[in-house]
Amino acid sequence: MCTKLIKLTSLIIALFLFNNLQAQQLWSVAKGPEWISSKNAIAPNVEQASFNLDWKAFKKVLKDAPLRFSEASKTQDLVVPFPDATGEIQDFIVVVAPTMAAGLSARFPEIKSYAGYQINNPSNYIRFDISPRGLHAMIL
Repeated sequence: MCTKLIKLTSLIIALFLFNNLQAQQLWSVAKGPEWISSKNAIAPNVEQASFNLDWKAFKKVLKDAPLRFSEASKTQDLVVPFPDATGEIQDFIVVVAPTMAAGLSARFPEIKSYAGYQINNPSNYIRFDISPRGLHAMIL
């Protein structure tokens, strides 16, 4: 009995680590074009970074997001990394947070909205959506 419990615990830990490792590889620093230079930036005196997103892997990770306020959202944490304003990658706990009416959502299933909070600073809140036009995100 104890051996089965140890094996089950090991499997759960391994799956968690694999998911977390997979999520960390979603973003890579962009080797950017000239427009990334600070003279053309919105805030020219602030250090900035630009990132590439592995879109296919990102959408795959989000398929496991629980619905906000569901029983699953109380027990299942989906950790998704996002770069912050300083270029550091921060981990957020994310849930599906629909913003469209059910009928409209059924008509456009490729548009999804999400919400979450930063793990090590829960006062940092994220809202984002994915659609055929890409990713739109804000961290508050």
